Order: sequence, then C-alpha cells, then structure tokens
Amino acid sequence: MPVRITRTSAVKFGAGGLAAGFAVMQFGVISPATASPKAPPSTSPAATYQVTPVFSPTGLKTDQGYPLTKPDDLVWFDSHLFVAFQNGVTATGGPASNGNNESSVVELTSTGHLVRQWDLTSKVDGLGVDPAIHSLVATVDEDGNSSLYTIDPSSPDGGFTHYCYNLNPLPHGAGTDSVAYYQGRLIITASAPSPSPANVPAVYAATLEPGVHPTNCPSGGAPASGTAVLTNGFSDTAPAIPADKGAPSTLALTDPDSSMVVPSSVPRFGGSFLLDSQGDAQQVYTRDPVGGAGLSVLQLSQSVDNTAFATSRNGTLYVTDPTANRVDRVTGPFQPGQAFVAVTPCDNNNAPSTCPAPPAWPANYLGQLNLWTGQVSNVSTAVNPVGMIFVGGRSGGDDGGLSEG
Repeated sequence: MPVRITRTSAVKFGAGGLAAGFAVMQFGVISPATASPKAPPSTSPAATYQVTPVFSPTGLKTDQGYPLTKPDDLVWFDSHLFVAFQNGVTATGGPASNGNNESSVVELTSTGHLVRQWDLTSKVDGLGVDPAIHSLVATVDEDGNSSLYTIDPSSPDGGFTHYCYNLNPLPHGAGTDSVAYYQGRLIITASAPSPSPANVPAVYAATLEPGVHPTNCPSGGAPASGTAVLTNGFSDTAPAIPADKGAPSTLALTDPDSSMVVPSSVPRFGGSFLLDSQGDAQQVYTRDPVGGAGLSVLQLSQSVDNTAFATSRNGTLYVTDPTANRVDRVTGPFQPGQAFVAVTPCDNNNAPSTCPAPPAWPANYLGQLNLWTGQVSNVSTAVNPVGMIFVGGRSGGDDGGLSEG
C-alpha cells in the first residue's frame, strides 16, 4: 500500500494547546542533585511538578478512515514534536482488529497544534532523527517483517522514502525497534531476538542507500525504493562491566528495546549510547555500539521502557500516554542530570509473583532512576508514559540540551 501524506496546517487545540476540560495535575518527587561521576547524587527537598495534557487525536483519522490511537515513540526535530501513533497494528505488521494496517506520524508544535500527518503501512515502533539527511527515521514491525521509512518534514511533498534491509531474515531472527544517531551513524535496536539470548546482534548500524533497489523486502509490505545496509553491532551475550550491585559481567539480553544518546552533561554515562533491555530490567551503556568495547550494564530495580534526562532546570518533559491516548507535558523545577523513566512494573523476566497475567498488568508510571544504584523510584501515577523526551530551556546557565527516549 502506498505511503501518503494527509492533512496539513490543521489545528487541534486552541490557545496554549489545551483541550477543553483537561485538568492540570501536580505531584511531588525527591530529586537527586547533580553530582560528580565518583559519587552518587544527593537528595533535595520534594519538588512539585505539573502534568498538562497537550494533544489528543480525537477526530483524526488515517487516510483509510481509521482513528488514531496508541501514541508511542516521539522525537523533537526542528523545534517541533513528532509522535508515532500505532493505531493497533500488530508487531509483525498485521492489521488491527478493525482492519487498519497503517500507523500515523504527526507533527505538533510545542503547545500541541497539529501541523501535518503521515500514514505509513505497518506498525511504527522506533522514531528517531538522522541529521545528516535532515529526516525522521521510523522503523516498523519490531517482531518481524521489519523495514524503515525516512520522512523529510521540510520537503513540500513530504520527502518520504521506504527502505528494506539488505538482509531478510535479519541475523537476530526478528525485527527492529529504536533509532538513535550516534557518532555519525544510525544505530538501530535488534528487538525480540529469537532464540534469546543467542550471540546475535543487540543493535545494528544502518547505512541508507535511497537509490538502490531492495531485493529482500518482507512480503505484504509497502513498496520500497531504497536499501538500508546493516552492520552488526555488539552481541546480546557480550562481556560487560557491572555498573552496580547485582549487574552481570556477561550480557544475556532477551529484550533489546529503547535506545538513546545520553546528554554529555549527565554526571554518569554522559555522552554514551544507551540501550534498554526492558524484559531484563537492564540498561547497557557504551561509546562503541558497533565494536562493543567498554560495555557497562546497570541492573535496575524495575523494568523500564524509555528514558529521558533533564538537561536544564526549566525545560519540559514530553511523554506519550497510550492509556489516555494523548501527549502530556511535565514541567517543574528539574535538576540537570535527573534520569526519568517510563516504568513497566511487571514487564520483566523476574517480575514478582504478585503480578497478574498479561494483559492485566498494572499501568506504567513515571519514575526516576538512580544511575549509581539502579534503583527506580515512583514519581507519579498521574501519567502512564511510554515515549519520553526532555526539551531543555535556555536560561540560568543550563546547556539547553535535548534528551530523547
């Protein structure tokens, strides 16, 4: 099915980006202060934050007439938010229960006004930015039949290209997920390895060749006009340095999931590539995601999905909440270096016996991660986050940086 752009210059909300009837929620949290890399962060008095809904896709539909649902990943690009709505499409690209087989990527202003919408065949799970080609990169179908799209929002015609991987099936046996641009290369998560772990790549480096006709496209997908050539990254069974008590010295990753580049201002792991293995409740940090040198693994007290780091005191944390089908913003007195996480309390291989069987798991909640101990504390259950991104402010001497999860 062809990829097409729908709707331009539409406005979803009025002044301030707030829909009528949305409430503003407050919560408190003990926040670690910035600390040196050799010492754990100290604590400060409880801070008060606000959660404000800024966008809901109510009334929006795909070009086939299906409603937009289940927001997931999001990125900040050219001073706008871009959010992926999965619309119920399955993890291998199969249609939703209503017959829809398209995900949607929407472009929003910082206050929630809709600018543009793209509808893409299959399930968008990873959303990133490739600054070298000034485009978004969206991977589809994390459990199999995977491929990727690029979108140039500045192009009048949308600038989209569909790429198939040069390898099919992929070496790790499943699909691709998160996207991060690190040291001049696109690094893509090798999700849902099968079997796992099995000494297969946990990540790939991807080189995009837009004019090279693909020969290994999954059957049933959208037509493609480019090839994404993959280079194996570090293995899901690679040796690693334990970063906290209880962390292993050899990886055994079963669920490579989200990834990001840690802002250089973060006291520990700053400047590293971060891979989260959600089902293992682990995070892997490295400055060499392809060669795998110097891997460090942090064992977490809870499984988490995405991570975002505060880079200024007066920035904004944007989160997607698929339970409420909306995008929220969190504001307040952030401390540079704080690590916020989308906690998935029962989605790990060592979930407590009190956890019910899926899909009756408890909802996600917003947490804070101690990068020295791996402990995750509860910040708020007023939001049920999946995707997260911190957009920094530009005052008070802060770096005004950007942290994507």
